[in-house]
Amino acid sequence: MKILQDENKKATITAMILSGVVIFFVLLAIFFFVSSNKKGSNTSKKEEQKSGNNGYQITEEEKKRVEELANILRNNLPQIDGITSTIPLEAGISVKLFGKLQEVVEAGIIHTDSEKAFSNLLAGRCDIIFTNVFTDKQEREAAAKNIALKKETVGHEGIVFAVNIANPVETLTQEQLIGIYSGKIKNWKEVGGNDEEIVAFQNKENDIAQIFMKEFMGEEKLIDPKKEFLTTGTGKILETNATYDNSENAIGYMVYKYPASEYNQIKFIKVDGIEPTISKMTSKEYPLLADIYAIYNTAKESTKTVDELVEWLLTHEGQTVVANSGYVPTKIVEVSEKNIDKYYSLGTGKEQVELGNFYYTVNSQDYNVVGQDALVVGIQGLKNQELQNNINSFIRETTEELQGKENEYEKYLISKPNGIKEGIKVQTECKNGYLSVQVVLKYKVGSYEYIYDGRSKVYDLYSGQELSLSDLYYADVDFTPVLNEQIEKIIIDKIGEDETYIRSKRPFIGLTNNVLYGLETISFKKENPYFEESIEFKLDTYFENISIINEERDMKDIWEDNIKITKEVIEHEAETSSFKRGSAIKKETSGCVYNVFYMSTNYPETDEKINESMDNYTKDENIKQLLQKAVNSGSNLIVDENNKYQITIYTTVIGNKYAIMHVTANPEQERINLGTISISLENTKKVSQDDIQKWKQDNGIN
Repeated sequence: MKILQDENKKATITAMILSGVVIFFVLLAIFFFVSSNKKGSNTSKKEEQKSGNNGYQITEEEKKRVEELANILRNNLPQIDGITSTIPLEAGISVKLFGKLQEVVEAGIIHTDSEKAFSNLLAGRCDIIFTNVFTDKQEREAAAKNIALKKETVGHEGIVFAVNIANPVETLTQEQLIGIYSGKIKNWKEVGGNDEEIVAFQNKENDIAQIFMKEFMGEEKLIDPKKEFLTTGTGKILETNATYDNSENAIGYMVYKYPASEYNQIKFIKVDGIEPTISKMTSKEYPLLADIYAIYNTAKESTKTVDELVEWLLTHEGQTVVANSGYVPTKIVEVSEKNIDKYYSLGTGKEQVELGNFYYTVNSQDYNVVGQDALVVGIQGLKNQELQNNINSFIRETTEELQGKENEYEKYLISKPNGIKEGIKVQTECKNGYLSVQVVLKYKVGSYEYIYDGRSKVYDLYSGQELSLSDLYYADVDFTPVLNEQIEKIIIDKIGEDETYIRSKRPFIGLTNNVLYGLETISFKKENPYFEESIEFKLDTYFENISIINEERDMKDIWEDNIKITKEVIEHEAETSSFKRGSAIKKETSGCVYNVFYMSTNYPETDEKINESMDNYTKDENIKQLLQKAVNSGSNLIVDENNKYQITIYTTVIGNKYAIMHVTANPEQERINLGTISISLENTKKVSQDDIQKWKQDNGIN
């Protein structure tokens, strides 16, 4: 009996062991099965992402259709117009279809704006337009002409909110953004930030981000935009929406083109906790997207190719073009952040010297050699003959190079409404022993001159060396941000003054590596990433004391005796046509409205002397005396609707010696000069014009 019990016990133990082994292998099989399925699922997801078409594989049939569409478009690409910011999209289409270079294609494309493009579409001057707006009014206008329009969303623009990088706020909800821009949230502490007033900036009316914001606000009304005033070259005061200034408590919005790291000291706010990146926008996780439409006439004869262009744009290949052109695609395709080939360098020139009060120049007419058709063919009068020959070789070789481009240049002008051929120009400038030479193909549109193509060089006439852009700035000085800041300011001012002069394809984020440069100029050629046309920026680096060209060098041993050298005093204005130094502030008193341009010389003690003197010497009682004097002399002074005189005050600094405050009236009409107030920067005491004139004469200034 005991033996039987032992046998039964052994059998039971054996059975338990066998059952355990079976269970182990079953569990192991289940583990591998689940793991295999999970791995397969992950692989499938990766494949879906690689397929890039909303999570499904592109079939052979679809690939075949895409190629059919591409071949049709290569033979008959529709005529495209649209807003300026969609130039990269049209260029991207040609890049993909014809294998061209993006910036080269962009340089030859002309877009108008939303309203003009729509008019061109209705008039049959184009086949399709890319735009961010299609209004009920436009739809009615088309219907009144029996034109049936079709609208397709072919891409998006991400709208991002920018703050200063020092702002501790990292994320805002959509409701909080609406609260800020409706005026219900006024302090950063209400959204987790510092106890500081929120300074909320808006964009100009037709900007895509501004249009989006009006829709985004829903039933809530946008607060009144912060305003600033600008002056035109004729002195007229313009009031416009103030542009985001990235001050510590500011917030603004813009179209996303580059990550925040590409900008200076800017941070993009997360919205509902989602970081604004191109991948988050493409996946539609980031919520704030504005549509880019393709709009066309369904009845036009060329509609079949327009239909096929839109069909192709909505394919995986077309959406990749949309993404590569800098827009957010409507479907999930592989995208990467777009970067500009930005220029950056510390100064590589000589060691820094103290600022002088004077500079020496030579009139270009004295040394330029003019050939046929009034074209400068070289220079003369340098004592260094080898250097002179090198400069003339550069002029000759570049002229021949540009002559070879005149056919494409003339074709471009034929397609450019109101474009006027200027031809090859040689532009030279000499200051303090530095010579700038630019050989360029120029054209005019209206009163504005533009550069189609060209080359530039700067020479140190003392050493005989060619100078790079960084060589123009003192050793180890961080000059690039200074130039970028000035260019940004000029862009803002010029767009505020005249939107037709600077038309942007993309936001400006910094100098690129292929600019033309002179002694005090930076020029973008027609082929550039930012602007529809070429743009020349006149810069001012004197008061920052970063440029080697401000060192006083009299050039007596450089030029032959027959070349006249002129000594001039350095003058800088707080208000100029190209760059406004300092801040413009509007102040009201009982009798006047003052538009005051405060000086910023980058030397705080000097600024304080000038601006305090401006406040002291231009009080109401003093201005009224000037006004009465003007009335007595027969000047036609005008008051505003509140019976107040409009007064503009700005300053000219002469060397580091004197400041002259200019007081004028009637900024909205032709200015009337009320007088000037001059002070010494040594003691802020008043001086006379005779004192300034004597100082100039004592220093050899005519």
